[in-house]
Amino acid sequence: MSLFVDVVKAQGFRIAAEAMDVPNSTLSRRISGLEKAIGLRLLHRTTRRIELTEAGQI
Repeated sequence: MSLFVDVVKAQGFRIAAEAMDVPNSTLSRRISGLEKAIGLRLLHRTTRRIELTEAGQI
């Protein structure tokens, strides 16, 4: 869950991944795994930015 918070605070995967010194793809897969585990989409991803879904805002 802390990875999700870090991505939201950084307003994107690239900046969060750089801050955590992990590949962007690894961070993205971990967030996708979290979403799958809880059965909710937390982020709406585009090529340029992320937006919180309603579930992600809670």
